[in-house]
Amino acid sequence: MQPNAQGHVYYAFDPNMPSHARDQATTAANDWNKAFGRTVLLPALSGHEAEAQVNFKWGLAPGASGAAAAAAEEGTGDIYLTPSSFHTKEQLENSVPDFVRNGMMRSIKDGHVVTVQEYVNKGINHNIGVIAHEMGHDFGLEHPVEAHASEIMISPHATDPEKRTYSVTGKAPETKIGPNGEEARLALKILGIDGNRQDNGDGKAEPVRANDGQRSGPANADSAAATEGGGAVSTAAR
Repeated sequence: MQPNAQGHVYYAFDPNMPSHARDQATTAANDWNKAFGRTVLLPALSGHEAEAQVNFKWGLAPGASGAAAAAAEEGTGDIYLTPSSFHTKEQLENSVPDFVRNGMMRSIKDGHVVTVQEYVNKGINHNIGVIAHEMGHDFGLEHPVEAHASEIMISPHATDPEKRTYSVTGKAPETKIGPNGEEARLALKILGIDGNRQDNGDGKAEPVRANDGQRSGPANADSAAATEGGGAVSTAAR
């Protein structure tokens, strides 16, 4: 993956990708920008999607299991989002189990009764974490041998559930997890981007170009929900 001269990497979506999946992918990209401390990832300009270095595909990755919520195809910049794993908020609300609706699920962290909204948010956050993980593979990051739950690149197949960012058992963490600073620094090094040039990661330091027209992607990149829960279980390809 080769950033442009300004140190930017552009991403684009399949035309048939629904808005809720785009929002979750955009949130994952924004999480990386915040970890980078500068704006690296930007949605491709409308009409220039073919020039993007990261392409979010709507469908199963070649040879992937249908259980994988997302998978990066190594060396291509393509990240596949499995349609059956990316539900709308309304679909998640309609599929909440009765034991959650009846107040029978408690937080492992502090014992409070998990609400329906918390459960739905957990499902959304779970998928955002999976996408961020696969984006890390696109940048050249591997699974660490030892990791803490705050690291997005820990393998989903880790044997210690306390060290997973998301889980093959479907138990996602209670708070939103994104890339950390060390992972971001390593990714910048692999990408050959100057890590000393920083902004606040929200795109405000982005220079305005003459051809900088309407960008593709969600109108409000920060509007996507940012939490996890009964959602899809990832068996990420890597």
